[in-house]
Parts: sequence; structure tokens; C-alpha cells
Amino acid sequence: MSVAGSGNFEEHRPPPSRSESFQKDGMALDDRFYKYWDRFTMHKRLPNPPFRENDDVPALEHDVEGLPAHQPVLNKEGVITSQNAIRSYNEAAAICKAKVEAIVDECKRLNIKYTDRLFYLDDRDTLASLHADEEPTSLKGIEGVGSVKRIEDVFEKPEFFIDGATANDVHQGRVGDCWFLASITALSGKKDLIERLCVARDEKVGVYGFVFFRDGEWISEVVDDRLCLKPADEHMQNPTEYVVTVNGDRNPLYEGLQSMSYQVMPMSKEWREQVRKGSKALFFSSCRDSNETWLPLIEKAYAKAHGDYQAIEGGWTGEGIEDLTGGVATSIVSENVLDKDKLWEELKQVNKNFLFGAGSRHQTSSDDDPLDEQGFVRSHAYTVIEAREVKEHRLLKLRNPWGSQEWNGPWSDGSKEWTPEFMKELNHTFGDDGVFWISYRDFLRYYSDMDRIRLFGPEWTITQQWTSVNVPYNPDYLPTHFQLTLTKASPVVLVLSQPDQRYFTGLEGRYSFQLHFRLYRKGSRRYLVRSMNGPGSNRSCSAELDLEPGTYEVYMKINADRYVGKTTRRQIIAMYRERKREKLQTVGASFDTAHAKGRLRDMEKANERAERKSKSDRRKLDTVVDRAKNRKERARSKARQKRKDEEHKRRVEAKKAVVRAEKETEKKKTEEAEKEKTKEAKKEKTKEAEKEKTKEAEERTEKEKAGKEEAGTQLPIREKVEETEKNAKEETKATIEEKAGKVDPESESKKPEESKTKKPETAEAKEVSAESTTDESPKETPPSSDGSKEAPNATADGAPPRVPTAPPTEIEEDSPAEESDAVSVSTVETDDFEWDSDVDRSVSSDEDYQEVIQAEEDDIFASDPWNATCVIGLRLCAQDENASVEVVNPADTPSFRGLRGALSWR
Repeated sequence: MSVAGSGNFEEHRPPPSRSESFQKDGMALDDRFYKYWDRFTMHKRLPNPPFRENDDVPALEHDVEGLPAHQPVLNKEGVITSQNAIRSYNEAAAICKAKVEAIVDECKRLNIKYTDRLFYLDDRDTLASLHADEEPTSLKGIEGVGSVKRIEDVFEKPEFFIDGATANDVHQGRVGDCWFLASITALSGKKDLIERLCVARDEKVGVYGFVFFRDGEWISEVVDDRLCLKPADEHMQNPTEYVVTVNGDRNPLYEGLQSMSYQVMPMSKEWREQVRKGSKALFFSSCRDSNETWLPLIEKAYAKAHGDYQAIEGGWTGEGIEDLTGGVATSIVSENVLDKDKLWEELKQVNKNFLFGAGSRHQTSSDDDPLDEQGFVRSHAYTVIEAREVKEHRLLKLRNPWGSQEWNGPWSDGSKEWTPEFMKELNHTFGDDGVFWISYRDFLRYYSDMDRIRLFGPEWTITQQWTSVNVPYNPDYLPTHFQLTLTKASPVVLVLSQPDQRYFTGLEGRYSFQLHFRLYRKGSRRYLVRSMNGPGSNRSCSAELDLEPGTYEVYMKINADRYVGKTTRRQIIAMYRERKREKLQTVGASFDTAHAKGRLRDMEKANERAERKSKSDRRKLDTVVDRAKNRKERARSKARQKRKDEEHKRRVEAKKAVVRAEKETEKKKTEEAEKEKTKEAKKEKTKEAEKEKTKEAEERTEKEKAGKEEAGTQLPIREKVEETEKNAKEETKATIEEKAGKVDPESESKKPEESKTKKPETAEAKEVSAESTTDESPKETPPSSDGSKEAPNATADGAPPRVPTAPPTEIEEDSPAEESDAVSVSTVETDDFEWDSDVDRSVSSDEDYQEVIQAEEDDIFASDPWNATCVIGLRLCAQDENASVEVVNPADTPSFRGLRGALSWR
């Protein structure tokens, strides 16, 4: 049952939003405690002085308020205890009594009243928590604490108890601790439960000793009799109490004065004297009787145990009952009850084996009225103080810790269900005192959840073992587990708990843990029971069942959440080590007390060593990876350069081939031009030769004609000569055509193919060919351009000149001169090639390296490591004096070493 003291259904410390985050000022985020706490306290590990042998009560100098009375027993995992259920209480009570006796003796010797310097109410640190989200009401000007006085200055005839402690005595003050007062109300139904909290007192000296149950053990607290009062300016003689008068029946406490007409006037002197004396003058809780003092003193001692009054604002009734009785609370949701008859039988055992608290329905955002139609205060804590079954009517007696505001339905005060017979049977009287009756059916209907607290007597043995574990980011059942052994059949109550953060408010850190567990018989795969939710907070979970003798295993699953907006313990220590040194020392000492049970210091050191080793291994691995990466990158760089060189060589060869082709083409053009010139020269020579022959023939003809004329008779001889000349002419013409290069078409078609396979003729061969051609040609040279018959280069003897030959234009393929020619080509770039993943891709983009990079990018804890370490303890309550609990850590075995590291996310 989660009930906030101010009437709101919310947790004691809701996680702040990101906008409320603390300015880091460049400080690295670190959630460890002891590393920075030891620097603050300049801690040096000294051996604890042993207790004296055969001494039931340790020496007074060994007692520290708020610590267990007995010497803790440590094993390699943490504190382990096994004792009778009431032994721890008896030890704490004995120490508390010894402390009070020592204080009384000292004060009487010095003739002074006791003043508690460890919880001095004039100091604001006793009212406000360390690093609180908001300022408490007790420090808000006229709304806050007015002054601090001793009991004898406030009460006329003070008495600690007047007719014992009853539920009707409880009246809530101006701090939101209705859950704690509801817990006290629940105790009032069982005789001596409240009386056993105050184990020693001396009203004359003003010292009171109380005991409370914390984290599985009883602790003691001693306080003085100084109490906080409401504001009152007595020194200036100015009235500070006023009377507000409003018109109509509207309530200004809930509706506000702005919405109604009102009148304010100073309170009369007589009234002021009344409100400044007795219980009505107290700022925090008070007893209804104006001279009874037990309630404000218990509240003060409880606030001191938690560090300040603000730390006890908002909470759960079940937790409060646990702290006052040492019982185990279980949260029950009304609508989930399977067997309502079974629950009724447990309710009938209230104030015997069980205590019950109940929470009213939640207040909705659409309806801001704190009261519902049935008269219940919404989101408020109530106490079940009696269960009766009368004439087939199942009735429950409840109480509102406000001492007013009751249920108005059936069986309420003045309802038609009441008869004189029922009034006498149930011993009930009407009146707005906060006590009322309600039927069992309506109780389940209007109370959404309840806390059921089992009480333990001397027949029970309490065995517990503490340890610390690293909690992974993704929750799962941890390999570290508890093993319990029973030597006989017994009812068993198992409680898995963590230190109560309320005791060290401000040093909670950024992590919040939710606990779960399953119970297995050793060797079995089927669990016997699962844990049930605690009384509303996350400090514990529990389970109840009957077990046979044997060995059992408890496996845990811890859900861890980290709130980014909250400050780390390192930041808190850095912020307050100078501003609030004493407050930080008090809260830090309480944190150390709670977490030393699980050897958190040793766990943090082990984690730090593992982290250093992990970083060292990572650096080595990074070096190896970087070297392999560099080697691979160099190989790819060489491959890219080789590719460029080969491409450059190919381009040079291609350029040379183009140059050679151009030269070949130019050479062929030159040769063809020379051939054309030679042809033309030959044609001219042929024409000249024909002309000469024609001329000679004509001359011969003339001569013959002249000879015929002379001879007249030599005609047959002439015909023979003409035939001879004709044959010579035809032979000459054929010779000229052959010399001029006339070939058949077939030879012309074969010429290109032969030119591809044959090497071009050398210059010497061309010259010889030209000479042979010239020698076979007629002796007469072709005419010059001016019409003269003499060629420019004609020889002196009249022979035709040689045809000039072209100089060689081609260099042989294997010519050294050609290889040495400088050829200019374009620069080779990487973009000139098609993508080749084996060469062009960066090594960092390879799959293996990309996985590493991706893993680093996906690491959400790269800048803020996950360091969730939780101290947990298993408490075994059984009716077996030989029951035992131990921690089984698979990391201690060779096959499971490193499993802890796998579960610890860095």
C-alpha cells in the first residue's frame, strides 16, 4: 500500500526529469561511493576492537546510535546472522538502556538537562534532507517551525503515557507522515507493541531511548525532550495567531480563501495562551490529550534514525509497521484476491499474528476534491484495528490517523444498521474521532490495496545473509544465488531485501532496483513459489509457504533503472563536502552502515580492478587491430599504386602505338606520293621516248621514201623493215608498261594483306629499285616545266637523272631510339577505374572493422558506463533453530569465472 504523507499517491522520491538534471561542470559521471567517500573522510582501514569475552552487553564505548548492538559476523560475501526472532530486539534494548543510564548519570553529575547535539532541532539539517528536491514545509517562513522548547516549557503536567497508548491518541502534525502514524495506530490494537518501542527514559533529565527495526536487525536511538512548536513571536509581543471567519459552509482548507468572502482578525490573548501550550502548540504530530507526550517523541526518534524529518515524508504503512515490529509486510490488491474467505480468516487474526493497513482509492486529476462521496480521504492510509463476525455480518473497525473524517455509508456512525444490541456487542460509540466500522464487502470495494504484516514470536528463528552483485542492463536471473537448508518441516517466510534508501536520503544515486526471486528445491527445474510485491516500495519482496526438510535454492532477478536527471554520489560528495560537511558525514555514515553488510567496498574495488584490466586489454586489442588495419591498408595502397603504374604504362604503350600508326600512315602517304611522281615521270619519259621513236620512224620513213624514190625498185625490203619496227615498238611499249608498275587486279587486292605481313623495304632497297627502274627507262629525260628537254639534274653526258628517294620515315619496333622517346600522357587518377571493393574500399569499411565501429556507435554507455551494483540480503524466517542460508557464487568456480564480468556491463 503506497500512501504519500501529503495525501498524494506517489513515491517518496520520484525520479526527476532531464530538465532537473544537475550541472555536471565537466565532472565525469561515476556512481561509486567508497572511492570518493574515503577521500572525503581520509579513510584508513583499522581493525575493529573486539568485544570483551563473556560479556552479554558490549562496552558502552562500542555502541553507536543507529547501529546493531551485536558484533557483526562477516564471511567472504557479507554479514551473516542467525538468531532467535527476539534476540536482536533484546540486544538493542540492552544497549539502549545502557546508553540512557550513562547519559542520566552524566547529566546528574553536571546538573544539566540532556541536549542531543547529534539531532539539534535548531539546526535546519534536522528538518531538511541532503540535496532535497524542494524545501520542506517546516522551513517555509510563517508556515514553518516557530521555535524549539523543552517538554516542561510546553506542557503543564506532561506524562509520557496517559492510560496507555491507544489509536485515539494519534494526531497528525504538519509533516506528511500519515503512513507512519497509521503504522503506530495499527500497533495500538496489540497490547504492549508501542510500549516496547521506548525501552528507557528519564523525563526529569529529558532523555528517551527507542528501538526500531532496520534492514533485518533492531537498532537503538536516543533523543532529548526538545520539540518544535508552531510560529509564535513571543519576544516582540506581537500576536501571530489569527482567526479566519468565512461566510457559508465552505471549507477554506480545501477550497481556498480566494473563492469566498472572509474576515481575518488577531486571536485573543486567552486563545493564544491555549494554542501555545500543550499538544496543540506542537508543529509535528501530537497526542489528543494536551499533556501526553509519547507520540511526538517516537516521531522525533524515528526522524533521527532516518536523518531528518523530511526523510519520513511520504511512505507506506506496511513499511512503517515493519520498522516498528520487525514483521514482514506483503502488499495485497483487493481485486486480485482469489479466496476472500481465507483473507477474512487472516483479518480475524489482526493484533495476534497479523497487522493490517489499508489505502483508500486514488485521487484523479479530473476531481481535485480530497474527499469522496463516501467520506474517505483519497489516497490516504487507514489502519484495521479489529475484525468481528456478528450474526453473519463481517465487520471491520478502521481508523483515520487524522482523528476525524469518517466513512458515511452502511455501518457508519448513525446509520440505520446500528441497534443497541450491536452497539453493546461491538462496544462502539458515535463521534467524529476517526474510528468507524465498515462491512467486509465494502472494505474490499473502497480500499484498493492493503498491507498484511506477519508478526514473529520467540518460536521463530531469523537467519540472513548479505552480499553484493553487479546488475546487468538487461534483467535476467543472476548466476549468484542463495542456498538455504532446513533440518525439519517448518512454515517459512523468505524476504529478499536491499538497504532502505530512506536512511541515506541524498546518496541514493541514480540507480533504482526492483527485486524478484524464485524458490527451487535443489536439483529440480520447477519452482515452488515466486516472490510477492512488498508493501509498496522496492526495498523488499517476500514469499510464504510450508517446506519439508532439505536444501533449496533462491534465484534472483533484479531490474535496474538509471535516472539520467539524478546526481551521482560523487557529485553529491563534491557539492556538500564544504557547505554541509556534518550533514554529509551523518548521511554517509548511514550509507556505509547499510552497505558494509554486503561488502560493497570490496565489490567496488574488484569492479575497479576489472575495469582497469578491461581497459588495458582493450588498448592491447586496439593496438593489434590497428596494426592489422595498417598492414591491410598499406597492402591496398600498394595495390592501388600498382594499378596506377600499370594503367600509366598501358597508356604510354597505347600512345606509342598511336604515334607509330601515325608514322605508318604518313609513311604510306609519302610512298604513295613518290609512286605517283615516279609514275608521272615514267609516263613523261614514255611519251618522250615515243616521240623520239616516232620522230626516228618518221625520219627513217623519209629516208626510205627518199631511198625508194632513189631506188624505186626496193619495195619488198621496205615492208620487211616496217614490220620489224612495228614489232620493236610493241615490245618497247610492253616494257614501259611493265616498268611503270601496271599489275593485274588480283595482285592489287592482295597488296594490303602483304603490306601487313611484310616489313617495309629499307632505304637501300628502295634506292636499288629506283636505279634499276631508271636504267631500264629510255635515255631521254622528260622536258622541264619551261618546255626545255633538259632536266634540272641531267648529267653532263645527257643521261636522265636519278629519281630522288624519300628519307626513311619509320623506326623499327625494336629500335632503341624509339624506346627513349618521351611520350606525354594524362595523369592516372583513382576515379579513372571502376570500383573494386578489394582495392578501393577503406579497411575501416570492411565487415569485421565495421562491426567493431558499429558496436562502438551502438554502445549507449560509451560516455556513461553502466555501473549498477546492488547490495541484497535474504532473510529466512522459520521455526527451525538450525536453518541456514549461504551465498553460492558460480564465479568462484573455474567453469564460471568471467560470468560475472559478462553480466556486468561496462
